[in-house]
Amino acid sequence: MSAALNKLDMDNIINIIKSILNSPMILESKNFCECDGIIIKDVICFVDHKPKKKTMLYSSNSAETTYQERASGNIKADMKDEKLQELADTILEIIRAKNGS
Repeated sequence: MSAALNKLDMDNIINIIKSILNSPMILESKNFCECDGIIIKDVICFVDHKPKKKTMLYSSNSAETTYQERASGNIKADMKDEKLQELADTILEIIRAKNGS
């Protein structure tokens, strides 16, 4: 199944490349004068099925990243739902206790 999908993907990519290279934007452009009179009939792609070598992607040490608390808890939470109001008040108390306000 994946080989069929890869073949369809490759065919789609080839058709996109051909349509771009044969588009009026390229054919009539003065920036591509070396392509005058050339019509691209086919694009050949070579696929290597060897396993990819593992590469180390960049990753930040988010576990070591800390930020200084900026919340002061000096807001008023006014909610109609009593349980939600109690939860908001509890959160605000925690913020005020940590911030010393």
